[in-house]
Amino acid sequence: MNLLLALLGCVTEPPPPVATTAPTLSSPPLPRPTRRHHLAVTPVAVPTGASQREVRAASSAALDGVTFPIGFHALARTGDRIGDTVFGARSSRSGKPLELCEGLDYTGLWKASTGLTMVTHFECQPGAIYLTAVQALPDGRLATTATRAVDGRPIDGGNYFCAGAPTTWDSHLAAEEYEGDVRKLLPDGTLSDNFEDYADLAGWWDGSLSEAHPWQYGWVVEAPPSGAPTRRWSMGRFSHELALPMPDERTVYLTDDTAEGGALFLFQADRPRDLSAGTLWAARWQRGPGDQDYALTWVSLGHATDAEVEHAVAQRLGFEDLFEVAAPTNGACPGGLTLARTNWGAECLRMRPGKEAPASRLEARRAAALAGATTELVKTEGLAFAPEERSVFLAMTRFEGPALASTPPDRAPDDLRLPPNRCGGVWQLALGDGRPGGPAGPFVAATATLAVAGVEEGGACDANAIANPDNLAWIDGAGILAIAEDTGHHTNNALWFYDLESRSLTRVLTAPVGAEVSGLRWTAGVGRWSYLSVSIQHPFQDDPAAADAERRSVAGTLGPFPAWE
Repeated sequence: MNLLLALLGCVTEPPPPVATTAPTLSSPPLPRPTRRHHLAVTPVAVPTGASQREVRAASSAALDGVTFPIGFHALARTGDRIGDTVFGARSSRSGKPLELCEGLDYTGLWKASTGLTMVTHFECQPGAIYLTAVQALPDGRLATTATRAVDGRPIDGGNYFCAGAPTTWDSHLAAEEYEGDVRKLLPDGTLSDNFEDYADLAGWWDGSLSEAHPWQYGWVVEAPPSGAPTRRWSMGRFSHELALPMPDERTVYLTDDTAEGGALFLFQADRPRDLSAGTLWAARWQRGPGDQDYALTWVSLGHATDAEVEHAVAQRLGFEDLFEVAAPTNGACPGGLTLARTNWGAECLRMRPGKEAPASRLEARRAAALAGATTELVKTEGLAFAPEERSVFLAMTRFEGPALASTPPDRAPDDLRLPPNRCGGVWQLALGDGRPGGPAGPFVAATATLAVAGVEEGGACDANAIANPDNLAWIDGAGILAIAEDTGHHTNNALWFYDLESRSLTRVLTAPVGAEVSGLRWTAGVGRWSYLSVSIQHPFQDDPAAADAERRSVAGTLGPFPAWE
């Protein structure tokens, strides 16, 4: 406390406790959290009028009774020139300039071997990863000094870089979102339905997709602070939102951001700090006694190495080189084939003998369905590891479609059967030591309980509850989960602090109309300070009257917060 007093130079009462109680659905009580510090942030009201066009953030917070100023501090906007580089500029593989990307998603501070770095993902096709050198000023604010794009040539460009996370071994994991369906591949390299504007990747290939293949995109990319990025082929291909490594440096949780039936994955590397080989698992959700609590078991998708999967990609194998496939007839499959239901619909599939390893990685979601995992999750997004709680938090954007009960059941096995909720919720996954026949170690999720949910109100969501949660961040030592929104059910997307002890929500930031809040990362102990990095993505995207300057996405921080033990 003496250090805190010296740092802040004042002692006042904390802000008044006007946070709202977080609405939940019927769930059993969760264990009370253990926290070392009490952090209270001044709430931000629902914006009205002109304030709906601004980034509005809490102006103060109190740590253990000591009040200090905070705010949202912009570090970079798309189109800014930082040093000799334009932030968000993209180019083709030959160096031809492409249109500036406004889809700024993840922003995180990374204490890398090269110094304090801001890592930023640009969620476009082709995508980009930017590394920006940052320095702390005496008052705790941060300033950028130089920026550069990670060279995409070693990975043939990137696709929709979404969320990310640093590792403990001085590298960064970036998630490629939205994989194309190889069954829809046309001779010219495009897809028959142009899923998620796949044809836009032609920009990387200087105009033609004839040399590209959908199996090249939809992976986790590992990038060092300097040197070449690499795809982690052994971790599987699907619509990656986030790859979150655990402290054992072997276990990585992987979320699948698909709207029509995805899975929750877990990867365990053969060796710590080496993600080039390992076993991939997918979760089976089994209903517990409550409406929203589940036991989790894990089904194996087998072992694979980067080298063998990359070899299969290079061979340009067709879908039917890996799978026998047929259309179901009256919900039944021909002999020997298994009915699989995923975001790609109902299919009768069987892996071809000898192709199990590449098939399980190139089509991880389909492989999960064949193995009996639950493929009913709708847009699973952010993850956050809470060491004090022995938990991982998981955001599910909405409870709709395959996540609901089927009457009569038209999905197998119809595990989730959630009540409808267009506003979504956040799950708390309690970690254990695994079970016989499953992944081992102290970071294996054993149960899932709904921690906090949005509340439907008419055709939208209650303004005093979360709506369509996206990225998450855990504030170590304070018992607080930060929840960012990507919703059309609030006029302004918000950033919330959810206090696990009081089960209450505090709105701490709102974005301009049309912008989502994304890119969360809590970074503690940057000298005397800690920060929550935040992105404000594509403001005013549906407002044709907005000025170009208003439309620029912003990477910044909420803070600074005093560092604590």
